[in-house]
Amino acid sequence: MSRSRKKGARPNYAEHNMAKNIDELRKFEDWKADVLPKLAALVREGKSSKEIRKFAQAYLTARQVTIALTSEDEQAALKAIDAITHQNEGKPKERVEHKHQYSELKDEELDAVLLSELNDVTDDTKSNH
Repeated sequence: MSRSRKKGARPNYAEHNMAKNIDELRKFEDWKADVLPKLAALVREGKSSKEIRKFAQAYLTARQVTIALTSEDEQAALKAIDAITHQNEGKPKERVEHKHQYSELKDEELDAVLLSELNDVTDDTKSNH
């Protein structure tokens, strides 16, 4: 059952936003206390970027899922969903059909192009000697 409001009364968005910001700050503090020292140790140990990414992958995925499920920004949520999907299923390959520039030429035209190129190569080799 919903609480009734006085006519014209607005919900307390400031209070909601403050609570949301406090939650985000708490998450950051937890991250700073737990994850940041581990990352710093990996860097001090001279670990490769691949090893550091492997360590951080679970945290990054969790963040992407959080954004996908809770973001009020639809574009940010869709980007996070795409990133998660591509990460798990691989990014779909775009199929591009390449058409050779000489594929439509008649045999006689192709012969003319080949003879022209052959003459250019022959002329270049003669001028270099």
